[in-house]
Amino acid sequence: MVSNLISSSSEADNQEEVWLREYSEGMEHEIYRIPLSPKMEGKYFKDIVKIIYMKLKAIVFGLELT
Repeated sequence: MVSNLISSSSEADNQEEVWLREYSEGMEHEIYRIPLSPKMEGKYFKDIVKIIYMKLKAIVFGLELT
């Protein structure tokens, strides 16, 4: 599962079986590591998640603090 999220893949065409079509659709989702804007500094994780989802429809599931 994690391998599928961190690697790119193209969608398969004309999948006959439902599970294979759903699997192919899921392969379109990926994980990216990006720096946050300095505007997010001092905010709670729950607030960062909400802001990013509302503006970008992206899901934040972790932060790396350095």
